[in-house]
Amino acid sequence: MTTAIEQTLETYGIENWGAGYFDVNRKGNLIVRPAEGDSRSADLKEIVDDLARRGIGAPILLRFPQLVAAQVRKLQRAFSRSIREFEYQGAHMCVYPMKVNQQRALVEEYLREGSRYDFGLEAGSKAELYAAMALEQTPDSLLVLNGFKDEEFIELAFASARCGKKVVIVIEKLSELDHVLNIVERQEGGSIPIVSQFRDILGVETLLLGLARSDCRAHSPNENFPLENLEFGLKMNKAILRELGANHR
Repeated sequence: MTTAIEQTLETYGIENWGAGYFDVNRKGNLIVRPAEGDSRSADLKEIVDDLARRGIGAPILLRFPQLVAAQVRKLQRAFSRSIREFEYQGAHMCVYPMKVNQQRALVEEYLREGSRYDFGLEAGSKAELYAAMALEQTPDSLLVLNGFKDEEFIELAFASARCGKKVVIVIEKLSELDHVLNIVERQEGGSIPIVSQFRDILGVETLLLGLARSDCRAHSPNENFPLENLEFGLKMNKAILRELGANHR
């Protein structure tokens, strides 16, 4: 029997993809465990046979949300160990790329377990952004926006921020920056008191662009600001002023 099981394991290469969750039992059937090294298991053949007796035939989709939760915990433990080992002063801000798998059951299970660690989402299209807007995230988790961004996409990003999402727009082209500036000029104001004073006293609108990272500890002990962010800010301001100057000639 042992030889037959070993042959089954070798034939299907379970050691290459099972990741400690899938294995073959003494009956020669595929089993699944809720976590690596867990003594509990479910016999998949017995599950399928039971469904067949109830009149449920193939194809059958079986979901194991415990595996998603276990992988989220494993990822968080790995980063936590590295942060302690290398005395990193920042935080691990994980985001799940929705392009990998947009299945609602999977994404919601990831967020359910990931909410303990402020895990967020990454959307690379308007369809993914619409889906992300409908999903509940913790206040400190990120919604990172990548990919092609037209003005409608940027408007959705601002709408997400108004809904309480912590939005990070990755600006990859100056045309995307133009969309941001156009929307700001049309409808966005600032929430910092000095902004209204600039408008009342100087008669000009103010564009606020945050350059601090999530690990800069703003307004808290050990507040910091990397010099490379300052350099990036100077370059960005130069690019914005150049674009504004070109548009008003």
